[in-house]
Amino acid sequence: MQPLPKTANTLSAAIVVVAAIGFVDAAYLAAKFFSGGPIPCSLLNGCETVTTSAYATIAGVPVALLGAVFYFGMLVLAVIFRENGNALWARILLLGGVLGFLFSLWLVAVQVFILDALCLYCLISAGASTLLFVLGILLVRDMRKQQPLFAGEAGAERI
Repeated sequence: MQPLPKTANTLSAAIVVVAAIGFVDAAYLAAKFFSGGPIPCSLLNGCETVTTSAYATIAGVPVALLGAVFYFGMLVLAVIFRENGNALWARILLLGGVLGFLFSLWLVAVQVFILDALCLYCLISAGASTLLFVLGILLVRDMRKQQPLFAGEAGAERI
């Protein structure tokens, strides 16, 4: 296996860091959900409103737990990509980033337009998912430059 190109190495390392931050944030909220403990909100006053609303769970599963699973999955995918450098894993990371970003958009819209309250931890998570989306786009674009087969050039087999 060849080492990752410099840009892909940097971008994938950034994905690992952002996914780890998102995981810690979402895991904290999930732990608070299950323990029933208060969630201190230093900059914004809407944490309790948001985390105790009907929108804080989906079919009885806390959204924060779903977030923790999402970020952990993105972290694992990024490590796999860093280990093998296969552009297919970059595409999967991008797909995960798209899904996380769209779900975060929905959750922020709920906070702003329905609940009229903002949760700092939720906004950190939304920022992390947005960063994962952007980093995924940049990673796939870089991999297209590095691996012609990935770009689907004429006469090349697609991955």
